[in-house]
Amino acid sequence: MSELLSGLLDWVLAWSKTPYAEVALFAIAFAESSFFPVPPDVLLISMCIASPHRSLWYALLCCLGSVFGGIFGYLIGRIGGRPILVKFVSASKRNLVEHYYNKYDVWAVGIAAFTPIPYKVFTISSGAFLLNFKRFVAASFLGRGGRFFIIGTLFFFFGSGIEAWIRRYINILSVAFVILLIGGFWVLGRVSKKAVKLTTVICIIGIGCVLCGNAYAFSETKVVDGDWLIVHLSAEPATLNPITATDAYASRINDYIYESLLKRDEKTLKLVPVLATHWEISDDHLHYIFHLKKGIKWHDGYPFTARDIIFSYKRIRDPRVDAAHLRNYYQDIKDVRMIDDYTVEFTYSRPYFRALEFCGGIPIVPAHLFKEGEDFNSHPIGRHPVGTGPYKFLRWDTGKEIVLVRNENYWGEKPHLKRIVFKIITDSTVALQVLKQLGLDLMGLRPIQWVYQTRGKRFKKHFRKLSYYLPQYSYIGWNMRKPWFKDRRVRQAMTMLIDRKTILDKLLFGLGTIVTGNFYINSPDYNKNIKPYPYDPGKAVKLLEEAGWTDHDGDGIRDKDGIPFSFEFLISAGSKFAEQLATIMQESLKNVGIKMSIRKLEWAVFIQKIQSRDFDACTLGWSLGWESDPYQVWHSSQAKSGSNFVGFVNPEADRIIEMARREFDPEKRHKLYHRFHKILHIEQPYTFLFTMKALVAVSKRFQNVNVYPMGLNPREWWVPLKMQRYREP
Repeated sequence: MSELLSGLLDWVLAWSKTPYAEVALFAIAFAESSFFPVPPDVLLISMCIASPHRSLWYALLCCLGSVFGGIFGYLIGRIGGRPILVKFVSASKRNLVEHYYNKYDVWAVGIAAFTPIPYKVFTISSGAFLLNFKRFVAASFLGRGGRFFIIGTLFFFFGSGIEAWIRRYINILSVAFVILLIGGFWVLGRVSKKAVKLTTVICIIGIGCVLCGNAYAFSETKVVDGDWLIVHLSAEPATLNPITATDAYASRINDYIYESLLKRDEKTLKLVPVLATHWEISDDHLHYIFHLKKGIKWHDGYPFTARDIIFSYKRIRDPRVDAAHLRNYYQDIKDVRMIDDYTVEFTYSRPYFRALEFCGGIPIVPAHLFKEGEDFNSHPIGRHPVGTGPYKFLRWDTGKEIVLVRNENYWGEKPHLKRIVFKIITDSTVALQVLKQLGLDLMGLRPIQWVYQTRGKRFKKHFRKLSYYLPQYSYIGWNMRKPWFKDRRVRQAMTMLIDRKTILDKLLFGLGTIVTGNFYINSPDYNKNIKPYPYDPGKAVKLLEEAGWTDHDGDGIRDKDGIPFSFEFLISAGSKFAEQLATIMQESLKNVGIKMSIRKLEWAVFIQKIQSRDFDACTLGWSLGWESDPYQVWHSSQAKSGSNFVGFVNPEADRIIEMARREFDPEKRHKLYHRFHKILHIEQPYTFLFTMKALVAVSKRFQNVNVYPMGLNPREWWVPLKMQRYREP
């Protein structure tokens, strides 16, 4: 029975995150207030558990639906009068409602929100009794708003804890559910003789569910330590040095090993202390003082102090260090001063709206492991990281796996899982087979795998599937240093030659959204007035010819100034989608006289080519922060050695980026970014592709699996003792 309820809970929570859930919540609240006697509370609670940070919004939505439904019910009663009341409401309930109205007047409608009497009885009777309409609406807002906002507020502050409690005691709750079910029908049987037989049947079914459906109904519900998490990694990181690493694979691993002064809370999205106890910010936004926690040690037992922060900052600013992707965020820091071993001050030369996040989130390495004059880029820490985090590095078997073990001396709350093993499998088809054979516990799925290849009963028995949006997008980058892509008309034409809608629908099964710019599509920085360029080969050809690219020599390939339009498209070997995209592009471009060759490289070689600007065009993706600063990717100063790989240079864009960095008013910053978005749309240095849903499969043996605004947090997961699969060697 507990498995049934747990599965039902998972399904309800997953569905509660879809856009349809909000529509359903409003509709049920509306219907319950006028003609449908099923309250919306269960759905409201499910949605609040699924997304606690949106609980107040759900409460408001429920309140509005209920009030508008109440108005509709009032009108039914007003038009139909007492005859309709007699037809739809029993005499006992009519008498009870009249008693309430005699005692409290129309304000009984507000009190009704907290009684077991169906709310539609009060709304219809209010109209039938010709009660004051304005006071009826006010009473509805107070009563229904009070009820739903109590639920919303409770889950806004304690939602994740409540869900964890439900999952922890799912066995006991299963038994309680059956007991209540049996008890309810027993009472029904006592009241109505006709229901005795039905009661007996229900009792037998209920007892059978308890005895046969779950043999360990009262077994272990306590959170326990143990077991491993086996995670799929689709490519091998180049390094695990947190200062020089640039790829998402390294970041994913380092999140368990390294920590900083603060972090963004995955539930609330607020900045919270980690290695710092607290911080102080000057009124002019130029001085940031951090007070560090004492007694924290690196994984090798050496104390963590402010010296490590000073050392790490100096390495980031050192031009010999491969940290150009970070340097721009720290360029406005005038000085970093160690006040004492546990206090450090960052001083900025000018205000920066993300200063707290970056100086507080600085990647920190252990200074004592580095010698004077050593090459930082090739230091052994890149292969043997040492941090302060909840997991310690154990080993790295190249091409096979990277293994972390729990830090038994961790300064904070220790995670429950003893090991995290990152299995490196570059072929996603092979990875899915390993997953199905239970060789993996956590894996990101391709759309075709999500829709068609994970539908079997065996898969559903062992895994739950989760989908959610994160701030990220994919793109095709055109190297603007190359002769083919210097003219923006050509770049616009290239975008018009790619049928993004068909690609999204056919290859990605509609599990995403076409984007037009560099900001997260659900962020206020994103300019929603800008529409994607359409797939239009005819217009694309006109643009190419306007730019001078025609077939002068009659060989079937367009050319200009003696240069044929023939370029190389770089893709990562681990990406099936990139292969499919490249094949579609190749055929589409061939039809208009453009020759494109495809080159597939292993991830480390691929990213080295991109960073050295040794490419014509490529496809990649960016993971975005929760606050936007396009400097790293789009400012002209980053074209030589930063993340502006495509060489985008635009003076107006530079000015906007610089102004936005000093603007602390979000509304003004949004306007600046909307203009910047427009510039990118016109210039098309990228063909912006899609923001995709994260599609994830997780083994069902893990408990307390929550989807937060920032995704999953395996540090919270645990496995019941009887379900644990791995033991320490």
